[in-house]
Amino acid sequence: DRIPADVKQKIEAALPKQALVTPKGPRKLLIIDVAPAGAYYHDTAAHANFAIQKMADTTGAFQAIFSNDLNNLKYPKILDYDAVFMNSGDGEVFSDPQVMSGLIRFVREGGGLAGLHGASYASQDVPEFGELIGAQSGPHHVETATLKVDDPNSPLTKQFASSPLTADLGGKDFVYTDEFYHFLPNGPYSRDKLHVLISIDADKTDLSKWHVRPDKDYGLVWIKSYGKGRVFNCAMGHTPTLFETPALAQMMLGAIQFVLGDLPADTTPS
Repeated sequence: DRIPADVKQKIEAALPKQALVTPKGPRKLLIIDVAPAGAYYHDTAAHANFAIQKMADTTGAFQAIFSNDLNNLKYPKILDYDAVFMNSGDGEVFSDPQVMSGLIRFVREGGGLAGLHGASYASQDVPEFGELIGAQSGPHHVETATLKVDDPNSPLTKQFASSPLTADLGGKDFVYTDEFYHFLPNGPYSRDKLHVLISIDADKTDLSKWHVRPDKDYGLVWIKSYGKGRVFNCAMGHTPTLFETPALAQMMLGAIQFVLGDLPADTTPS
């Protein structure tokens, strides 16, 4: 109900209509968009919830279960699910140690975790979550940047090569507007730990106002292995266009199928 009808139409038109791979079995995806008291609730969390439900209904790749009851993340209750999707939930999400330890154990032992936008800004005082998701803290504001597809061969991003989005820049770069996180150099973000899929092209983007990293490496989308489990994070998603853009919408379905354990992908650190 938070989404205008014309926006819903744009999202539905852009979403993939079939699973990227056939699921190995029935899959349950727990979606959480909680923003505890004092945190910022992103309006576009509704867009993501709508898109995820539509993809579940249309593709049959998974069952979408929406709940902000964090007790679901405690062990062994979390074993009811195949993966967890943190939909822009920020603030003090992991103040309960049992919630944090349950999620870490779940992923380490073979579960999946996907994060969207504000997810990487959750529980800034819990370094264990930053290490799990792959980044934590950094200045952010809405800006237009040139983004590069770091791994055009990944099953999550191969569609960009033939997408109208990248046609003007040779199939590997595209211009996009969103609230981009500029993750700090002393935080957990590092190509030594993450397989980066999309990042800001520092050579084609004006970073003078928000430049905080000597290496000019501003990753936005990545995957990683964590023990026996899988992690995906997309720092984009503040603006409503993510699921209105076919190549990005397909990336999100690929991410879901990846964390659920159905879509194999190379997680070798970049």
